[in-house]
Amino acid sequence: CDSPSGSLAVRVTDTDLRTADATITVNPVVPTISVSPSSYAATKNSAMTSISLTTTSEVTSCVASPSLPSGLTINGTSCLISGTPASYSAATAYTVTAGNLTGSANAVFTLAVNDIAPTIGFASGSYLRVKNQAMTAISPSLGSSVASVTVAPALPGSVSLNGTTGAMTGTPSVTLAATSYSFTATNNTGQTAATTITFQINDVVSATVPYSTLAVTNTVQVTPAGGAPGYTYSAGCGSISGAGLFTAPGSATTCSVTIADTLANSSTLSITVNPALAVSPTSANVEINLSLTLAGSGGVTPYSWAASNGAINGSGVYTAPATPGTA
Repeated sequence: CDSPSGSLAVRVTDTDLRTADATITVNPVVPTISVSPSSYAATKNSAMTSISLTTTSEVTSCVASPSLPSGLTINGTSCLISGTPASYSAATAYTVTAGNLTGSANAVFTLAVNDIAPTIGFASGSYLRVKNQAMTAISPSLGSSVASVTVAPALPGSVSLNGTTGAMTGTPSVTLAATSYSFTATNNTGQTAATTITFQINDVVSATVPYSTLAVTNTVQVTPAGGAPGYTYSAGCGSISGAGLFTAPGSATTCSVTIADTLANSSTLSITVNPALAVSPTSANVEINLSLTLAGSGGVTPYSWAASNGAINGSGVYTAPATPGTA
């Protein structure tokens, strides 16, 4: 007669053909499970080599505890562990329990999911910022596995590093000659990647002229310093070239000249424009050996005096010669 799976039907018959039945259930042997080796390593986002556990007897369920890292699965009857881990995981001991109707058995193995190698890079190899000006952040591009960023040597006054994003920010309080800084990115597994940039802090932008007073239509060179080179110039009156040569207007006034750097920092200076140089009187008669005082106006002081005949001192006092003529 038929019997359920895993069970047997037994019948006894006597000489009078009477029968009696019995059912005997045959259970599977308690399974055994083992794994070798007992330690494994995989890499995030890379398909791992499957972990095969050896079992005996019939296995109807197979589970791992604690839960496997994201992306990995365990086959419910063969206990095969496979997949592509999607997240970093420190070395962890996992217990795999293989069971059937009769009982269960355990095997333990250790699995670490290493992070992918870190990467770090900057858009440029050198950066310039200006003292006492809030700086635009200098930020690297980081790979997805970067857990922390460090820099050496220490950054200058009031400039700080974000240890997670690697961004440099702040308002520099000192000037700094071009200096090499090494940035190191580290992932959760301890792998590192490094890159180097040059960082410089200039003094605030400024402009100077050899003299701040000149006569109408005359020129003077404006010289920039500090800031971020790539200067532009503008003038409130008169005109100024792209190279910083200022030309005074045709009438007396005061002109402002502004210089700006590539980081939009600026400095303004004032230039006084005087009338054209003149002398008074422009014509005079004087007897021999006598004196005449002349006065200068406009132009740029101090004045210097010279006479082609006779003599004139530094104050404009002219002394006629001993013989008639024109000075």
